[in-house]
Amino acid sequence: MNVFDRKAKCLQRTRASNLDEVQVYDYLKDEVGCRLTDRIFDIKRNFDKVVDLGCGRGNASKHIISDCVKNLIMCDMSEAMLEKAVLPEKEVNVTKMVVDEEDLPFDENSIDMFISNLSLHWVNNLPGTFAQVLKCLKNDGVFLASVFGDVLCS
Repeated sequence: MNVFDRKAKCLQRTRASNLDEVQVYDYLKDEVGCRLTDRIFDIKRNFDKVVDLGCGRGNASKHIISDCVKNLIMCDMSEAMLEKAVLPEKEVNVTKMVVDEEDLPFDENSIDMFISNLSLHWVNNLPGTFAQVLKCLKNDGVFLASVFGDVLCS
């Protein structure tokens, strides 16, 4: 059963990519993206290949620095959104790919880290996406994500 129409979501993301005064709308994604990427610095190692899944305008990616990440793959289901994405510092090698979070194109054991900033709550098959992420991650790989919802419930 699909809760979300992925084609409609892609059209919505494409329309959102053309909004004027984006900073008015993206302040929450920017703040959460900054906090999410800050967690990378808590891990005492370097990452050769990092994927930003559902990168949108690069709200998380733009905070990545070359001290800990060498290659960044920015993925979004909307090509228009990828075109507007803010890049990290130029010492980080960046590749942009049109990718649906429900169908990952990466080889098994090929990714050092996945990050996803406020994007996964639109996925219909979240356990399936998590299984794909796990398959693509190297044995010592890292997955950092933020989603909307309650963290602590009694």
